Amino acid sequence: MKAWKDLEENPHVSLYHTRVSVWYLDMGVEIEKFDDDGHIEVKNTMTPNEKFRDVSYDEREIFDKQGWEAGCLTVNINVINEKIEWQEHLIDSNCITSPESMQKKIKKNRDKLLYYQQRLVKFVTP
Repeated sequence: MKAWKDLEENPHVSLYHTRVSVWYLDMGVEIEKFDDDGHIEVKNTMTPNEKFRDVSYDEREIFDKQGWEAGCLTVNINVINEKIEWQEHLIDSNCITSPESMQKKIKKNRDKLLYYQQRLVKFVTP
């Protein structure tokens, strides 16, 4: 997996060790390589509860082929898109008392989305 190699080869990254694995957490994503069989798990930590969620198959493919940063940016883009969709749904369904406040949150998330999309462009190969 290219993402794991990226982290192992980066002198600025400190991998953390447990009794059974080595792991790293950044940009809302946790990656963990297990000692017993060497399998690697990649989790989205930007979940509303304490239980992290496996990244999707498509996101996992990005980590496998394009590496750590491209994978993290993709997960972040997908999470922000979900947030925007939910916030727009709340406005459309009149479930909130202050649509103006929600519009500000949506704008902030759209700005953040654009920032991540612009960073991801450097990984797209023509």
